[in-house]
Amino acid sequence: MSVENRLTQAEFACVKCSYENHADIVGAMNILERGHRLLACGELVREDLSVKLRLLVSKFMMTKLHAEKSFQVEISGPATVDTTIIFVPGFGGARNERGLFTDIEDQVADSMLLFRGDFSDIQGDLIKGLPFSSQVVRLKAITAFAQNKFS
Repeated sequence: MSVENRLTQAEFACVKCSYENHADIVGAMNILERGHRLLACGELVREDLSVKLRLLVSKFMMTKLHAEKSFQVEISGPATVDTTIIFVPGFGGARNERGLFTDIEDQVADSMLLFRGDFSDIQGDLIKGLPFSSQVVRLKAITAFAQNKFS
């Protein structure tokens, strides 16, 4: 989605808490908070937030942060905790590769909110490491989302 498509909704202010951001980002936060997701076939599925969710980060957010494209973030754990962990698999790693995080994840899954993002360029079976500057942009996007939504 191009930010130019919806200039009238470029900024949205919540009437309840006055939080301001792009309408698509605020909408995605509200949908995620309610544990909803829409399948490609159009079926609406309701899930508890403690169930693992996949979230496509808004292209507006990526454009705003000068990233090359959108990417997926996996979120798991209870939404009412004080601690958040962002797992960064590093060069050549994908968010679904647990590696060294497996033991840590098992121990903290019920007490911390876990974010797992793609910090590599994934094209089918081919995974390429992104330049460090691109990884920094992605980490900033995940951190901004976590701070805006869960703090």
